[in-house]
Amino acid sequence: MKFLISIVSRFMVALATPLQAAPKADESHFPLTESRGFTLIEAMIVVVILGILIALAYPTYIDQVRKARRADAESSLLAAAQILERCFTRLNAYNADDCPDPAGDSDEGYFAITAELTATTYTLTATAQGDQATDPCPVYTLDHLGNKTPGPGPYRCWGNS
Repeated sequence: MKFLISIVSRFMVALATPLQAAPKADESHFPLTESRGFTLIEAMIVVVILGILIALAYPTYIDQVRKARRADAESSLLAAAQILERCFTRLNAYNADDCPDPAGDSDEGYFAITAELTATTYTLTATAQGDQATDPCPVYTLDHLGNKTPGPGPYRCWGNS
């Protein structure tokens, strides 16, 4: 740890030190004892430390991105449910010919939406696709009663984005 503190302090001193003027014509060299640069080892240690920090931060970043993309499934299913409820109110059936088919991709394209429609019931399913397929919450369902699938195992997927 002392070695790391030494490297950081040398780095800070080097940053705070003003640049020296170029040597005059009669001065052909600088003494070796006044060198203020970094050694290759010090630079490599900084690179290794940065690599470790990135290796720790990247998986957390990817996990947060996947959680944020879950909102795409939730909002797309709820929007499709609203369309089907309006259709049921007008035509007294979820599967009437004049009702739009809610199947397709979600708004942002991270989930594929499918629908099972009868005259009095529906079940909407959002299945993750692409990079989102490795998320712990790959499938969301919503039915005509408002029942939502819980997440697999310890995960609570709905509203936990």
